[in-house]
Amino acid sequence: MRKELKLLHATAQIIKPSQSAFNENCGELYKAIIKKIASDLNLNILKIAEHTFSPQGYTAVALLSESHMSFHTWPEKELIAFDIFTCGEMKIEKIKETLKNQLGSQNTKIITNLCDRQTE
Repeated sequence: MRKELKLLHATAQIIKPSQSAFNENCGELYKAIIKKIASDLNLNILKIAEHTFSPQGYTAVALLSESHMSFHTWPEKELIAFDIFTCGEMKIEKIKETLKNQLGSQNTKIITNLCDRQTE
């Protein structure tokens, strides 16, 4: 019997995060979050690519055995976009908790969306 393939896609908007989410060393923070979420969901990171934009903004993308995970920041809008697509396990509440703990402040709002991208 073949195990059913799951194709799950989750996104999150982190609005008004802590200011540390935008500091010049924020790359280390995002890589640590990627590694924590991957560990929590039993996902395998193949590679993390990142880029810091001038004068501001940061992007990190993790290539996973199971698909991908990414962060994009817009400091001028006080916004972070998170995206994860996987054929593995998805725990959206655990992801949201990690995002809040690592990026949140008193005024932070996190909006999540989970889509099942099943094929026939």
